[in-house]
Amino acid sequence: VKGMGQALEADVSIPFLNAISELDIDPKVVIALVKSYESSGLNSDDVQKYLGDSLSIEDTHRHSNVFVNAYQTANPTMSVE
Repeated sequence: VKGMGQALEADVSIPFLNAISELDIDPKVVIALVKSYESSGLNSDDVQKYLGDSLSIEDTHRHSNVFVNAYQTANPTMSVE
């Protein structure tokens, strides 16, 4: 985990990796998520709370934006719709 974080120049935690590993997403989306969370200032450990719908509406919206940004970065031709 530490090596991955160093390679991506981002903090990567076990709780974050556990949460996103359950999503069955493309590795390039995972990398984009790591980078997107790093630049967002949000706590990536809250991903499990986001996926479990246990965040406030405001925080849920912020995390949703991080996911949208990551998917758009990983798949530039993908539409928001």
